[in-house]
Amino acid sequence: METIKPTIAERSLATNMLIQELAKGVPEITYIALSKIADGDVQRECRGNLTTARRAILKEHGLWYVAVRRYGLRLMAAGDATGVGMSSITKMHRESIRGVQRMSAVDTSKLTNDQRIKYHAVASGLGAISVVTQPRAIGKLETAVALKNECLAIGDTLDEFRK
Repeated sequence: METIKPTIAERSLATNMLIQELAKGVPEITYIALSKIADGDVQRECRGNLTTARRAILKEHGLWYVAVRRYGLRLMAAGDATGVGMSSITKMHRESIRGVQRMSAVDTSKLTNDQRIKYHAVASGLGAISVVTQPRAIGKLETAVALKNECLAIGDTLDEFRK
């Protein structure tokens, strides 16, 4: 018996139209213009199309568009990179704490030994993520990076957290 692999849905016409426009590298574009291109409101029913288009543009063209509240999208400038990165770190920090909180709602005495090992490993990993994404930890890394004037290797980064 032959197994049928699930197919990945093709991109919609609206998504392809948005990708075409964003691939031009326009410095900025309003939500109104994007909605006209997608033939639907990109802040409501066509939001998924815009999200897919932004991800595709990053993957295929190396361009990232930053969302500008109540306006539209702006091509990321060099100065925006740290803000985008810090936004990701803030989300990881918040989610790691929430993950540990959700996990702690379980009575671990009811877990099998294998489940308990996995539980503690995951909780430990989330705790580590929480620690290394704290603003104080990022400050430590900034100090170390300032001395080297380049990105730290993974081993050096971990060493900074051990200090």
